[in-house]
Amino acid sequence: MVHMDSEGNVLNDEGEIERQVGSRYKMVGAFVGAAMLALLGGIFVFMPPHGGSSSLDGAFPAAMMTLSYNGVNANYGVYIADTQGLAERGYMNQSSIGDCKGISPCMGMLFDFQNSTDLCFWMKNTRIPLRQYWLSDNMTVVYEYSAAPESAHAQCYYGRAVLETSINQSIPIGARIQLQG
Repeated sequence: MVHMDSEGNVLNDEGEIERQVGSRYKMVGAFVGAAMLALLGGIFVFMPPHGGSSSLDGAFPAAMMTLSYNGVNANYGVYIADTQGLAERGYMNQSSIGDCKGISPCMGMLFDFQNSTDLCFWMKNTRIPLRQYWLSDNMTVVYEYSAAPESAHAQCYYGRAVLETSINQSIPIGARIQLQG
């Protein structure tokens, strides 16, 4: 039989509040748990983040590209998804845009299919929001889409290539991209 006082506290056979003993164990458990989290957190600080730029750098080639618009040119690094396997992988399970093997600033990832067709992109297993730009045969930006993370919705548009960038990038329709080398 459970005994309770007027405030709803559970009493033991001696009439003492059992919650006090339990709360001591909870405090010790909380302290031990916090200590374990601090220790694990200290270990993970020195490990590269899973899916960070190091895994992109190991798998994807990078190149310099020139972005041109209204007579102004700017150079950026870009990863190149140049095989079907890399195109299927893209930014899946990544936590950042990466650093394009040190080519700074890193714009993102270019998927060049060499011929124009309907190109459909989705974000399943992609943890970061991306801005996607469809490019025409002459590598001119013709369409832009802001893609939400983890979405299985396919966004399709006609083009030769797609450039995926940080959601914070803004490339105007009509800008032209040219790879160096």
